[in-house]
Order: sequence, then structure tokens, then C-alpha cells
Amino acid sequence: MEKKYQVFISSTFTDLINERREIYNAILTAGCFPAGMESFVATDDEQFSVIKKVIDLCDYYVLIIGGRYGSINEKTGISYTEMEYDYAISKGIPVLVFARSNTEKLSSDYVDTDSQKKEKLIIFKNKAMKNRLANLWDDINDLKFKVAMSIVNAIRDIERPGWIRGDSISLDKENDVFSVSTNENYDYLNKEITINFTEIMYSFTPGKVVDEKQLTFTYRDIYKHISGGLTAMVEIAKFKDLVNSLCKGYYTDSATHNKIKAFFVGKGLIKSENVKNKNAFTEIVGLTEKGLSLMGELSE
Repeated sequence: MEKKYQVFISSTFTDLINERREIYNAILTAGCFPAGMESFVATDDEQFSVIKKVIDLCDYYVLIIGGRYGSINEKTGISYTEMEYDYAISKGIPVLVFARSNTEKLSSDYVDTDSQKKEKLIIFKNKAMKNRLANLWDDINDLKFKVAMSIVNAIRDIERPGWIRGDSISLDKENDVFSVSTNENYDYLNKEITINFTEIMYSFTPGKVVDEKQLTFTYRDIYKHISGGLTAMVEIAKFKDLVNSLCKGYYTDSATHNKIKAFFVGKGLIKSENVKNKNAFTEIVGLTEKGLSLMGELSE
């Protein structure tokens, strides 16, 4: 049975945005599901506990080290990125490490100036590079190539559970075990919804008319469009952005966002949770196991 694998992307964030985007695409090219907390970077223990749950569901873990150490957890004295790495190691998840080789060539915007963080980065990098699956990278193209090749090799050499299409599972009834049919009928995804979009305006001039559009989609079309961005739990704002991107340069209202979310939640494809962020609660959403399986089917 063909398997799909989920890969977690870990790194500091603001200094490696472009690299993360290329790695995301490289993982998709390798036929895997990328999982990175793009809209949910850990800044406290409660958020880190959510990230650990996502890591638990992943088959492989990709660590990108640049010129920054990252935000430090006050209790542990180490960065959340290093905490993610240590957690993945503790869970026995294969970790693929990619550390920048020429950090001295980076501008001051991409390196730590704090002496303590510099020292911690050196220690963390040395620890991670002892991993047998560690590589050095020189630039973004070098990184993208090495990640893609390493994932292909890891899938070949290191057996992981992966995700299997439900309709490919059949148990032997003749041997008096039992039979299970998980081939769900997804006809409900053919249901249509008409969405009203309003043009995004960044500046207004007298007499300017804001354009509006009314487009009709099936829920299947919507799911295929947004599911790739929900392989990891993300903040609700990210979900809304994915829905808005159905019509580039336009947005729709919160009632429509909620209607679409409720439809997929009700069908067991998306899950929604409230997590505490400092003194307030934030809603996060992401695909369920059933939703991940469906995404794999629709991508074939």
C-alpha cells in the first residue's frame, strides 16, 4: 500500500521565511505533507504543548539552522527551536538537520548580536551536527536540493508509519478475522456554495468604486485549495486567508468563513481548538487524520 509521509519543518522564523517557503515546496515535490507552524510560533509553554502534538503526528522532522538561536524559554534556558529538536529526538522521530555553513557572510539582520545567544547557537549547532542525518548548506538553492534528496533517502532507508488511503485497507474476512471498509463516499463535497467577495483596497481615492464578485465553488474545490495550508494547526486568521485566496485580491466576510469552517468540521475533516495565548484564548484549526487522508486522495 502506498504511504504518504508528514514532515515537520523547524527553524527560527523571521530570518528564514524564504528558506521555509522553499523547503515547504521541496517537501511537497517529494510527495510528502509539510507541517510547519507558520502562524503559530511557540512563545510560551502552552503553545509549545500544541506544537508537540503536531510533531507527534509527523514521520520525519527537518531542522534548519541559520544565524539566529531564537526565542529562549525562561524555564529551560534554551530556545523553543532547540526544545522542538530535543522533543523530536526523544520521540524517536528521524531528524534531518541542515545548518548554514557560511553565517559569517550574513548581514546583521540575520545573525544574533547578543553574546549569550551566539554561544548557545554554537552549542546547539554542534549538538545537531553530530546527527548522522546532518548536512551543511550554502544558499537557498543548495538547501532546497539537499532537503529534497535527504527526504527521499530517509523514506527509502527509515521505515515510518506514514498515512495510508482508507480505501486501500482490506482485512481477510475468510480467515475469520474481520473486514473493514473505510471507503467513504465524499459526495457531500460536490455541494455548492456561492461566495460574495469584496476587492481589497490599500488606498482610497474620491469616486473610487470597490469591486465585488460573486463566485460559486463546490466544497471539493475549496478543500483542495485550502487543505495544503492546514496540515499543521494554524491560527484562525490563516484559515481565513486561505479562504480569501480563492479569489486573489479579494476577501469575504466572517460569516462565510465560519460557514465553510463549520461544514468541514461537521464532516470530520477539520478540527478546531482554543488555546490560551498569554491572557487570551486563540482559535487554531487544522486537518484531522481523516482530512489528511482525503487531501492525499485529492492530490493524486
